[in-house]
Amino acid sequence: MKRALKLLCSLIGGGILILAAIAVTLIDFSNDDNLDRFIEDKMAAIEAKGLAVAFIRDGKISWSKNYGYADVEAGKPVTDETIFQIASVSKLVTGVAIMQLYEKGLIDLDASINDYLPFAIVNPNFADQKITTRMLLQHRSSLVDNEDAYRSTFTVFSGSPDPELTLEELVRGYFLAGGELYDVEANFSTSPPGTEQDYSNVAFGLLGFIAEQVTKQPFNTYCNQNIFLPLGMQSTGWFSTEIELERMAVQYDGETRLKPYGVASYPDGGLKTTVADFSKFLIAMMNGGQYQGQRVLQPSTLQEMMPENPSDNLAISPDVFSDLMVDTEGHPVPGHLGGDPGISSFAGFSKSNGRGLIIFANGSQSLISPSPFMLLKLLNIRSPWRRLADEAGLFQ
Repeated sequence: MKRALKLLCSLIGGGILILAAIAVTLIDFSNDDNLDRFIEDKMAAIEAKGLAVAFIRDGKISWSKNYGYADVEAGKPVTDETIFQIASVSKLVTGVAIMQLYEKGLIDLDASINDYLPFAIVNPNFADQKITTRMLLQHRSSLVDNEDAYRSTFTVFSGSPDPELTLEELVRGYFLAGGELYDVEANFSTSPPGTEQDYSNVAFGLLGFIAEQVTKQPFNTYCNQNIFLPLGMQSTGWFSTEIELERMAVQYDGETRLKPYGVASYPDGGLKTTVADFSKFLIAMMNGGQYQGQRVLQPSTLQEMMPENPSDNLAISPDVFSDLMVDTEGHPVPGHLGGDPGISSFAGFSKSNGRGLIIFANGSQSLISPSPFMLLKLLNIRSPWRRLADEAGLFQ
């Protein structure tokens, strides 16, 4: 999604204004006063089939509502029990897991990642320069997404609801010379580690593998024991075997109904959860690391995740609305966006007033077979997100 919006800017900046003028007639930029009608109109505009939204205030959900269908063909509506796969919003959970290991002294954020790996990973363009865990969390590792290789590990077409590669198989295949996914030019930046910020999904898959090495257990098991169970997130898991799969919202890529699919680099985007469950996690992040007496991080650790310089945030987008090219008038909203085939998601909060917002939707413009107007239609995403943030009180 982020790359698509950047590409949109470059297209318009390059003079494709005639296309924009034609396409704007196909896009609904309305701002209906009736919130329900507004949300339903925007769902249609972004091709979402169902949507669940929650406002968070004073440590609890203050308002929530469900719209549309979890399964269109079966006439099954979205309910409070509907489980969504939430794409890159998952990175918030992975970030917290890594920072727990930092608190426990198992990871030094500024040591070489090779101190924790059974094999050495370097950027071959800068083989003598170390890559650190902090760089991975900040998207400054110089390990970048080769989109063809990365997307090839999704199980969209195989029918498997879970990844077909382990994290170790993914990491070895992608980062080690001779691996099936290895590509010197496409997998590694020409900028040195620690310098250029380049959003990287595979870096978060590597973070999950590092966690497995230092904890001696699968990453999903670690998260279950140290995040989901303590917070009472009983309908949350990384794999289909950890949730009630029949409660999953069907993912629609445009009009195409997708089977549940897995992501090999699952710590970057494979989490499955409900709005109610994820609100507990978000409240903990907003409340100094704890929810109803259960602590998952110390307040000082959360401060390190969101330092004074927002561009140094760890796993958290400094202002998710800037990613959508929306002026928040001096009210930055940390959090994360998500978008994969059939998935649109958002989670953000105000650091100053204890307000938060979660939006999960099943459906999106087709990422598998995009239309010529897909990039322009993505502009519709910013309108409901900004409007709902206003309604949730994030900018008060």
